[in-house]
Amino acid sequence: MRKTIIIIFLIIGTINTITAQDSEMDKFIKGLMSKMTLEEKLGQLNLSSGVGNLPVISEGEGKEDIKR
Repeated sequence: MRKTIIIIFLIIGTINTITAQDSEMDKFIKGLMSKMTLEEKLGQLNLSSGVGNLPVISEGEGKEDIKR
């Protein structure tokens, strides 16, 4: 019984730590996104994930499409 109570407290402590880390990460990401321009955000979409053989769009390509 005593071991069960200790395990429960450990699980609750771990969940609280994970939630706090998620909250800090959310604040960091929101702060970073607020500093980025639209062009920088769209550039992030162009980054290769390493999957497949996707073409890379070079600087300046597609700007006309963005302005529409």
